[in-house]
Amino acid sequence: MYKHSMMVGVFLFLFSTTLLAQNQAKPEFAWVPEVGAQSSFVAQLGGGMLDQSGVTGSHGTPIFVLIKANYSPNEYTSLMIDLPMAGTWSGGKDDFGIGNISIGANYKIWKSENVFGAIGANFTFPTSQNESFIGGATRNFIAFVNDQYAISPYFNLTFAQRKLVASFDIGVNEQILTTQPAGFDKLETTVFYDAGLAMAMNGPADFWATLEFGGYSNITYPSNDTVLFAGPGIRYQDDEKSYGLHLQAPLSSPARDQINLLLLADVRFKF
Repeated sequence: MYKHSMMVGVFLFLFSTTLLAQNQAKPEFAWVPEVGAQSSFVAQLGGGMLDQSGVTGSHGTPIFVLIKANYSPNEYTSLMIDLPMAGTWSGGKDDFGIGNISIGANYKIWKSENVFGAIGANFTFPTSQNESFIGGATRNFIAFVNDQYAISPYFNLTFAQRKLVASFDIGVNEQILTTQPAGFDKLETTVFYDAGLAMAMNGPADFWATLEFGGYSNITYPSNDTVLFAGPGIRYQDDEKSYGLHLQAPLSSPARDQINLLLLADVRFKF
């Protein structure tokens, strides 16, 4: 209860400021897909609170790392490559390993003055190691499923004004397993969805407060779980660089049984 109250308090503080932004800068999110973003190199590092009943059987912190490169040849197209890593640091048995490398692209299919729609897809390759197991309890769970290829098409809808941006996406993970664990099929399907809200904060136009909500629903798994995540964030950004802190809290099991809270530090260098 205290953790939820603390998150609500942080959110109210970030969003209670008077909006005085003076430019058209597009804010950035921690995990909501970004369409037509500026070319950049991204590094994310996360830590937080492990649940004692989780994989290590001890209190400690999860470790989440994401190295990402985006290339946008124009305002309509984005290409990207992701290298995720995850592990634990606790009083129990700790591990650290890489997840599934993925490549992706998205494209704006239509645009009006304040609204645009885009389609995209990510392609995931089976590079995940057993040592990165804890990454499956984050919003990026598909990046930590062992022995799988995945194709993840999605649709994004974004409303953008001078001081406010709202972004929504929905998509499907089609997983092709190279092995067949007991109870699983060779082909598994998951539906994912996200929503992000960003508002310009009082003061310099380069400061933004964000709120993200998202998750996924397993459609064909032996246990058809729906797992949700949410969290506020705060960012500084300009045309050359960007820094952010974002909370990601699992709201339901089984992710909640492994990680209670994850704080992501995000650094981007743009070109």
